[in-house]
Amino acid sequence: MKLNIFLMLLPILSVAGQSTIWPWKEKADDSLSNPYAQSRVPQFILDTRHPWIIENQSKLERLPNAESYLCFPPKESTSDVERAKPGGRGNGLDMPPDLFDYLEIDNDILDAKRPGWPNALARAQEIRRCPAALSQVKTFKLVIYAPGSEHSDWDKKKVLDLFGDVLGNMTRLETLKWAVPQCDARYFEEHFIERGLTLPSVKRLECSAMSHFLVRMCPNITVLESGRGFVWRDRRCDDGDPEILFVRAAMFASKLTRFAMASWPWTQSTIQGIGFQLDCSKHAEETIQPLSSLQNLTHLDLPDASKLGVGWFGYPGCGNVYFGPEGRQYLLQEIQQEAEAIDRVAALVAEVLPHLTGFTVGNTQANITRYENGTLGASFPWTGRMHEWVMDSSPYESDEID
Repeated sequence: MKLNIFLMLLPILSVAGQSTIWPWKEKADDSLSNPYAQSRVPQFILDTRHPWIIENQSKLERLPNAESYLCFPPKESTSDVERAKPGGRGNGLDMPPDLFDYLEIDNDILDAKRPGWPNALARAQEIRRCPAALSQVKTFKLVIYAPGSEHSDWDKKKVLDLFGDVLGNMTRLETLKWAVPQCDARYFEEHFIERGLTLPSVKRLECSAMSHFLVRMCPNITVLESGRGFVWRDRRCDDGDPEILFVRAAMFASKLTRFAMASWPWTQSTIQGIGFQLDCSKHAEETIQPLSSLQNLTHLDLPDASKLGVGWFGYPGCGNVYFGPEGRQYLLQEIQQEAEAIDRVAALVAEVLPHLTGFTVGNTQANITRYENGTLGASFPWTGRMHEWVMDSSPYESDEID
């Protein structure tokens, strides 16, 4: 009888426990502060996965205040010998100078199932409490993945103020990788503009859809990339065309030397909107002006030719079309059409940006030739030998398919 009563109580206790496990607003949610274990080391430091942290975490856990030790290192006048004395402040530990070079806030990683906004808030609070991290970080990556309406009631003012403070105090920041939900990007834009945020030390910027406003806040960037891995057109948002806004924002990056926009498909209207209009016979100068104004640009990364609206739409999704009597011939035809499409894109690029030293179309790198008259030429492995190259590119012999 006792056993039966115990078994009957198990699901009741389990259900009762589930009712209070995940309310994200409660500070008592230990899994948010540290989803792996209750550690004395701040979670944002564990998230760096720095080899020194991994090697010495057990020693750090034995310190009376690991956060203070890591985030408030002694002044330079303190000798390394004193710092490393057994039983001393560092318990024999000697922090590497690159400990905080890379910081990330990312809930979209395989080993961390954390809600987007709560995780961002908790990690940013930790970083703000750590002067050493703020003053030393060189690369900062922010990824907030919040699908659907997850935590749509996030505390906007608190989060925006917090990230404004964090970014504003990263005085040595060189690379910023920024990915927030497209529909929420405008809140950051409005707040950062209002507080006059500028990041003059940033040289490389990678941003997600509708975060183009960061370009003007980073006046010294030399590399601009469209963030990868996120949808660039969220139909729930109606804040404008993110691709066109991204390219237009690049016009304000006067020191830009590399422009990578290869992570999203372009429609024909997008291409025309930024200057890649196929029919350049009329108003060509007006059409190509936006990109041609980037005089410091030396390298351009473009999407696959199939996404550039140049008359080739990519290989079929089903490999069965390559079987049968006509299979090999169809494959050879597709290979040639792709090469010809890349040639058309290359001709446009050479006309728009003759000062480039290199560019790619998808995964295909162009070979650049600069002529005495200042014009640019682009060649590829098939240039001047299309038929031979196409035949060599087929992975099948005729008797394997026919």
